[in-house]
Amino acid sequence: RAERDELANAAAFKAAAEETARQNAADEAAAAERRRAAAEKEAAYQRQMQREAEVPREVSLVGSAYERFVNDPANPFRDFSPARAAAARGEDALPGMAATATAAAPSAAPPPGFVNPNEVDPALAAGAAAFAPSLSPGGGGGWDGASSSAATDHSYTPPPAPAPPPPGPAPVGTPGGGASGAVVASHTIPLSTESGSSTGTCEVSVMATWPPSVRIECRAGGAADGHPLLLHWGVSDRRGGTWMSPYDELQSVPVGSRAPDAQSCESALQNGVRVVEFAPVNSAATCMTMLIRTENCQEWLRETSGGDVFIDVSPALDAARAMGPPEGHAPQQQQQHREERHHRVEERHQERHQAPASPPPPPPDTGDHMALLSNWAGANVELKDHKGGKGDRHNQWNTDGLPDAARRIVENDRDSASWRQKLQKMEEVLCGGDAGHADMDALGYSAIYLFWVGVGAVACAEDGSHYRPNHHAGSAERIYQHIEAVEAHATGSGGRHAEEVRALIRRLHPRLPAFTAEFTQSVPLTRVRDIAHGKGDRDGKCREVRAEIKHTIQNKLHRCAGPEDLVATEKMLAKLTAPGTDYPEEFVEEFRIFHRELKDFFNASTVTDRIEKLLREGDAPQSVRDATKSFADAKARCDGIREPEGPALLAAVEEALARLSEARRAIDRELTEGGLREANADQRQQWRLAEIGLEDYAFVLLSRGINALGAEADPPRNEMSAAEQRAALLFLAAAADAVAVSAGGGGGEFAGVAHEASELAVSGPGGMPPGGEEGALRSRAVAERARRAAEDHCAMLSDLFDGRAGALGRALGIDQHVVEVFTEGQIRASVVFQSAKLASHLLRAARAATGEAGWDCIVPGEVRGARLVCVDRLLPTDPTIASLSASDPAIVCVASADGDEEVTTCGPGVVGILLCHALPHLSHLALRARQAQTPLVAIEDPNLAAKARALADAPGVHLKAAPSAISLDACEGGYVGGGGGGGGG
Repeated sequence: RAERDELANAAAFKAAAEETARQNAADEAAAAERRRAAAEKEAAYQRQMQREAEVPREVSLVGSAYERFVNDPANPFRDFSPARAAAARGEDALPGMAATATAAAPSAAPPPGFVNPNEVDPALAAGAAAFAPSLSPGGGGGWDGASSSAATDHSYTPPPAPAPPPPGPAPVGTPGGGASGAVVASHTIPLSTESGSSTGTCEVSVMATWPPSVRIECRAGGAADGHPLLLHWGVSDRRGGTWMSPYDELQSVPVGSRAPDAQSCESALQNGVRVVEFAPVNSAATCMTMLIRTENCQEWLRETSGGDVFIDVSPALDAARAMGPPEGHAPQQQQQHREERHHRVEERHQERHQAPASPPPPPPDTGDHMALLSNWAGANVELKDHKGGKGDRHNQWNTDGLPDAARRIVENDRDSASWRQKLQKMEEVLCGGDAGHADMDALGYSAIYLFWVGVGAVACAEDGSHYRPNHHAGSAERIYQHIEAVEAHATGSGGRHAEEVRALIRRLHPRLPAFTAEFTQSVPLTRVRDIAHGKGDRDGKCREVRAEIKHTIQNKLHRCAGPEDLVATEKMLAKLTAPGTDYPEEFVEEFRIFHRELKDFFNASTVTDRIEKLLREGDAPQSVRDATKSFADAKARCDGIREPEGPALLAAVEEALARLSEARRAIDRELTEGGLREANADQRQQWRLAEIGLEDYAFVLLSRGINALGAEADPPRNEMSAAEQRAALLFLAAAADAVAVSAGGGGGEFAGVAHEASELAVSGPGGMPPGGEEGALRSRAVAERARRAAEDHCAMLSDLFDGRAGALGRALGIDQHVVEVFTEGQIRASVVFQSAKLASHLLRAARAATGEAGWDCIVPGEVRGARLVCVDRLLPTDPTIASLSASDPAIVCVASADGDEEVTTCGPGVVGILLCHALPHLSHLALRARQAQTPLVAIEDPNLAAKARALADAPGVHLKAAPSAISLDACEGGYVGGGGGGGGG
């Protein structure tokens, strides 16, 4: 058996040896055939050179890609000449070039970075030649084959020259024949990330192969060490030109490449090296523009000067074109390339220009908080898949008659197009005085101005520079620290001054961007870049929206951030989450995370998101942790109740408001005299914004409680149970306490209302309010005090904002309506508005309990002798109202009003208003009537309304309206007024 096995093994070995011999012979024959074919082609090439040398031709370079190439002062290859290309190939001259050009070239000195492979660096020339056989129409290598290409030395140093290739027969041409792979120009480009976290080099060799090719070898150290590298590249016609897609402009791209958007290509570097064939389909594409990034998208390297890596391929193109196409690259192959490209362009054209579908319905409530979209008052923000313009500025700048602070703001806005510039100029306005000094004009005009900037009423546009959001954050930090010192100084002094200063500064805080560490680093908000380059889009379904994200959001945000970027982001999120869409959930979730990050930067996050982040990432005092956790638990219980009314909801709102007040006081105490006072400025800003956000959320809770009480019903409810009265008083106490906390050293009247209302709510039997007439009278007294405090607070806001908003709005050309409703918007968005609603509801119930007349004095005053007219609506176009005049005025009895009507537009003939239903004391109509000093009474009892209308036949009426008593009687004609919309008698 052993002998048989030995014989079998010997036979197998012999057969294998014979097969190896046959393969070697075949390989030698093939090599001989290649050498013979190469020799024939070389001989044909020499004959062609000889024929062309005998018949010289003039080649005009005027206006050519080559002329642009040599005239570009930033081009590292600019001194390249055709003669040097010939020298690089070991020839006397390039075929087809004029003898005069060839003769003149040697006298010029070699440019910096130029390498003659036959004289200076044979290894580089050999390396270039070694790469020539690997070139094919598809390029070499693939995406999946990418491996680590970074250097291992973390303190990066430039790499040595490439090692010589393994010994072997030197190729004489590319597989398709034609030009050899000689290097016509080379250069070493130093690389760095913007933050300096990674550095490296890019060795570029432009080769006159067919097709022309560019060999790129990159090495990187620092944070990029050990990570695979990729080329993110496009083509262009010049330095700084628009990126164009290699898929459209070149005959081929490397195998395994991908298109992250419509204007670029990404190709993996294999061991740090990639050879890119550069065969343009037209003469426009002569350059490569690129960035080098790590595969995880964390490090992006560019030229150390900060620009994109730029490579001009003109020398290789000119050299290769002079020699003509090699054999085997027939015209029909070029035609096939053109047809394939035409087909791709047609497909893309059809995708972009097909008839637009009907707009999608509004997105469902997915929990995405749209911070700015619904309040945007600026120009429409469009999602674009290409670079847009710098944006239009529709404002004007008239400084005539303005106070100093307003004049400076208007002049600064005129000279500051971008949001960054506007913030930096606001530093000059707000921070120019002494530390702690409150310049009321500077604070007031700045609060109005930054509000209008934030909502787009004052337009931001690109300023032509390139500043990342960390510059905005730096300005915000300096402004915050100054106004924080002003606020602390005013709070210490107390009184009305403290209340006014805090009212202004609390409206400035949310208009500044965040300056936490994530936004002050040199390259913040990088997630959007990863999304634009395909993160989460595994199957390439999101290419269209990624192009929109890249141009409308990513590039704009990193170049010149402004509030419009948050609007664009919210529009994109609405598009991605619209019903019927099927974008990959991983991609959508990545964009949701970016949306939250951008809201963090613009300080537009929800209060719960802000507090959760602060507790998760910071070192908050235990008192703040406990108080905010109690609020979060109470809020969750309240959110879990879906019914719009009922005892359970009232109890949940009561508890949530109580825990909210405790959390606000804990935060404010720690910021002013506790541990947070010594925290970093960025943490102090975020905790102050959390406290302000809690006040804003109190508005939401109060609104839900008011609706549960039926105070907003039509008609409003006039009776309340003991439990409902208790809830209403506790809600009123919470609203008054919220204003008192915001007022700091001021707000004493609101503190008194909060104390009285909370005590009355539980002072009766069983922890309920006292019943009967006594309880109703006490409830009425508290409600009237709350109403007076609310009206006084509104008068303070009017004094702070009305005149300033009017002057600044006219100077900047702001829409008149936006200017007119500014102060009203500040009032109606505050908890003061809710406190006034609760006071009115308690007063209605008190009047019903005591049997008093069912009418409500909204604006006090007295009018005698004017006649009474009845109309359906308070409109200046109503014929009855239009017929009134200052010499023939009337009290108008109005059947119905929305509360948004104007008084002054009805003319001076309207000297009093009787409204036949309830009206909120801080509605637009009430505020305008108060400003015009026009008496306004809401008649809530239908019987009283009928009696009032019956006086329309009297020659005149006498109206006396006061909070304590209202009377309306017939009298003789002859107007004597105590108010009116401009008239008087």
